Amino acid sequence: MELVELLGVKGVITLLVLGWILVKSKAARKFLKRKIRAVLRRTKMLRFAAAYSIPVRLAHRLQPKQWAEMCDNRGLTGLKRGRLKKTPAGVDIRAGLHGSLTLDTLLSRIVALETGLGVERNTIKIASTDRSDKVVVRLRVRDPLKDGVPYTLPTGRVSITDPCPLGMDVYGDWTTVNLEQRILIAGTSGSGKSCTQRVMSSRVIQADDADLEFWDLKNGTEAQNYRGKAVAIATTTEECVARINWFRNVEIPRRAALMIAEGTTKWNPTAKNRVRIIQVDEGADLIRHLSAEDLDNLFSLVEQARALGVYIWWATQYPLATNLPTALRSQLGCIISMQLRRKNEAQLVFGDMVSEGWRPDKLRSSGWFLVSDNQHPKPDEYKAPLIPDEVLKAIPMVGTAVSTPPPPELPAKTLELPARKVSLFKVEVAAQELNTRKALLLALRGQGGQKATQLVTATGRQKTQVYLALLQLQAEGLVHKTGHGRYERT
Repeated sequence: MELVELLGVKGVITLLVLGWILVKSKAARKFLKRKIRAVLRRTKMLRFAAAYSIPVRLAHRLQPKQWAEMCDNRGLTGLKRGRLKKTPAGVDIRAGLHGSLTLDTLLSRIVALETGLGVERNTIKIASTDRSDKVVVRLRVRDPLKDGVPYTLPTGRVSITDPCPLGMDVYGDWTTVNLEQRILIAGTSGSGKSCTQRVMSSRVIQADDADLEFWDLKNGTEAQNYRGKAVAIATTTEECVARINWFRNVEIPRRAALMIAEGTTKWNPTAKNRVRIIQVDEGADLIRHLSAEDLDNLFSLVEQARALGVYIWWATQYPLATNLPTALRSQLGCIISMQLRRKNEAQLVFGDMVSEGWRPDKLRSSGWFLVSDNQHPKPDEYKAPLIPDEVLKAIPMVGTAVSTPPPPELPAKTLELPARKVSLFKVEVAAQELNTRKALLLALRGQGGQKATQLVTATGRQKTQVYLALLQLQAEGLVHKTGHGRYERT
C-alpha cells in the first residue's frame, strides 16, 4: 500500500512492466549492467577527486591506465606514476624514470606534460629526490596564498641558530633563511619590507641566545613597535653614530677578549654569550648623513663584527649606488628583495644575476620577494606572512629589555691583550666617561633643553663621548629627550 501511495497505481504498473522486461530481455539486462558499472566508476572517480580536492577530469587522467597512455602519446614513455600526496596547492605525484627518460628530458617536456594532463600553463613543477631515478611531479590546481600566508608563533625553545621560516611559495612550501648572516633587505615603498623584517626580528625577540637592536631612520615610526623588544633603539643619525662607536670601542673588543679567553675562533651563541642583531630600517638616510669618518667606522663594523657574533640587517627602499656603497653592499651575503621599480635597481642589488631571472622589478605584488644566499641558488618567488602591530607588540621577549645597555664590565684578563688593543681598556677611559656624565648633568642644570652639539661645546668633550654619555643617562632615567633633538634633565 505504501508503494501505491508513493508511485500511484500507474507508477506501480509501470514498475512491474519494466521488471518483467528486464527478466525476460537479455539485452535489457546487459544495458542495465553497463549503466550500473558506469555509475560505480563515476562514483569512484568523484570520491578520488574529492580525496585530493582536484577536478574530476584531472582525477581521470591521473588513473594508472590513462597516465600511461598520456605519457606514450606525449613523448614521455618511461614516466611511471607512483603514489599521490595531497598538498595545499594540489597534488604531488611520485614518479619513476624508466627506459631512456632522464630528468633533463622531463624538464624540457613540462609543457607536453601540462597538455597531456589538461592543466594550465606554469602549474607543474618537477622536483628531484634523493634517488636519481625518482622525481616528484607537483601539480598546482589552487592558490594556497589566497587568504594570505599564515603566521604562528613558534612553540618551545627558540634559538638564533634555528632556520627562520620566511615565506611560502605558490605550492604551499615554506622557505627558511639563516639568521646568522649579514642581510640586505631591499624594496620600494609599500613593497612589504616590514613583513620580512618583522618575521625575522620576531625570531630574535623570542630567541634565548640573541638580542635585537633596532635603528629606525624613519623618525622612529617603526621603532615604536619594538619598545620593550629591542635592547637598544636609535632613531637619529647622532644616536646611530654613538652606537657604532660603542660597538667599535667597547663591545667588539669585549667579545674579542672573551673569545681569546675561551680559546675559540667562532662565536658560539648561548644564553650568556648572546648574538646581537643590528636591524637598520631605511639605511639610505643614514648613509646620506654620516661623515666620511663615521662611514669608515660603519663599514669597519659591518666587516669585522660578523666573526664576533654581531650581524647587520640593512633595509632600504632606495637601492642606488649613492645609498648602497660597494663597501657595504659587498659585505651583505644574503639578499632579500621585495618589489623594485626599475631594472637598474635590480641590477644594483643582484648584479649579473639579473640575466638569470633575478628580477624583483617583475614581482607580482606587495609581500612577494626573492632571496639569494648559499641555500637559495634559484630565483624562486615567495610571499611573506603579515605580522600586524598588535601581534608584534604581544610577542614575548626572552630576557630583559632596556633602552640602551651600559658598557659591560671588562674582565681583568683582557689586560693581557697586545698593546694595540689594551689601549681601549685603560682606566682613563672609564674616568673620562664618568667625568663626561657629570659635565653633562652640570650643563643641563637649571637651563632649558639643549642640543647635543651645544652640549659638546658646553662640556668641551668629544662628540662621541657626549653621545655615549647621553644614551647612558637616558637609559638610567636621568635625562630625557624633548622635541627638536633637545635634551633635558629628568
